[in-house]
Amino acid sequence: MEIEVFGDFSDPGCKASFLFFNLSNKIVCQDNPSTSKVGEYEQEYRLSHFGREYAIYRTFRIVDKTPPAIQLHGDLEMTLSSIDFFEEQGYAAFDNYDGDLTSAVTASREYDESTSTCIITYTVADSSGNAAHAQRRVSVQDVVPPQLVLQGNAEIYTHAAKFVDPGYSAWDDLEGDLTSEVLITSNYEPCTEGDFAFTYSVSDGSGNTVSASRLVHVSDNTPPRLSLLGNATIKIYTGEKFADPGVKASDDFDGNVSDKVVTEGEVDCNTVGTYTITYSVADAAGNTSQLTRSVVVAAAPVILDVPYIDQRSRWPNGCESVSTVMALQYAGIDISVDTFIDNYLDMSELPYYDDNGQRWGYSPWEYFVGDPRASTGLCCYAPVIKKACDKFIFSYGHSAQLISGGTLDSLCRDYVDKGKPVVVWATVQMKAPYLNGKKWTIVGTDTVFKWTSPVHCMLLTGHDDTYFYFNDPLSGKNVKYSRVKSETAFAGMFSQAIVIS
Repeated sequence: MEIEVFGDFSDPGCKASFLFFNLSNKIVCQDNPSTSKVGEYEQEYRLSHFGREYAIYRTFRIVDKTPPAIQLHGDLEMTLSSIDFFEEQGYAAFDNYDGDLTSAVTASREYDESTSTCIITYTVADSSGNAAHAQRRVSVQDVVPPQLVLQGNAEIYTHAAKFVDPGYSAWDDLEGDLTSEVLITSNYEPCTEGDFAFTYSVSDGSGNTVSASRLVHVSDNTPPRLSLLGNATIKIYTGEKFADPGVKASDDFDGNVSDKVVTEGEVDCNTVGTYTITYSVADAAGNTSQLTRSVVVAAAPVILDVPYIDQRSRWPNGCESVSTVMALQYAGIDISVDTFIDNYLDMSELPYYDDNGQRWGYSPWEYFVGDPRASTGLCCYAPVIKKACDKFIFSYGHSAQLISGGTLDSLCRDYVDKGKPVVVWATVQMKAPYLNGKKWTIVGTDTVFKWTSPVHCMLLTGHDDTYFYFNDPLSGKNVKYSRVKSETAFAGMFSQAIVIS
């Protein structure tokens, strides 16, 4: 007889009789067997009758025919892009006799390519061999869209005429990097103010699509770029015409805006001075730029073409006489250097020492000290030359004007610009004048004369805004020297000059 474990046992009992007598009520049976343990058991039935013992036996089998129960955690049906992404959600197994069988559960997979379905079967058996099964169905379909990530903000404010996208990236769980597949659509127009929408989208091979958007606000606050054509400072001379080389202007949004440049300022080409030309331009957004140019109107160069005489071959120290003769000849007076020296120039002997060792000599303000033709000759100053000229010049209808003080610049304005060269005292090559230590006492006085070196006399023939020009008896015709150095040398030699009028 079979009884389900833990089942209820009902003894069917047994019968006994002798002849016509029912003896069943005399049968003695042991306690009912327990159903809590699987196994085979015997039940004994005994009868005593007239001193004799009778027994029969019934075999009971306690069996387990109830299979375990498997409970799957999570979804029994799910959809994944790949079975590789499946993560077990768990299960439990329990048997009515063996108890917890979770650790005995086995799982197997079977893939149906026709339906792209993976069936995961969970199996467990109890100690009696009763088996239980449960299944989970995983549909393998790519339903996961790619990931699309925008670099930078989703809303951008910019003043750039040409928007540079900060970038993006796209990634799919099956196909990997899809950044190169991203499509961008936009109403954006370069070099245009406004609000522009950018839409980014990407799809994987299964048609899963993802999109993202960015809003870009473009405004122009950048002024146009102005650049001068030509130099920032232009110099012209009086009487010349000023031709403005102009400017060029460009704007990030409006492009070439040179035609919108406004020019202000005037140049008086006949008046010396510095003038400012102002260029202004505005773009469509109202941003403005301004640039200036300086126009320097300088006095036109004046260089007189005075015949040149070189002192070096015959009059090594006769610069005063040579310069004066050049001025006389330019005025139309026919005279030679030798005639001027021999007939009109007052000369004195060189300084000398007396018996007491005191050095005496004559003043260059009154005489040419020494001989202009000799290497030992010294010099004379402007009054000596005027005195020489006064001995003959009036007969030619001219005069020699002695000038003391002033500047070379004033001599140019007052005389050279009017066609009159000027005999001036300065230094050799316009070196800074200095006292060289030579001195003597003027004959007949107590006055001590101190020699300023390196004294030199030249004929001022021209000027411009940078140089003065001289017929330099030691260097050549119309030799130019720096205005600053020349003024220093002229002032250092007492600002003295002679003009033939």
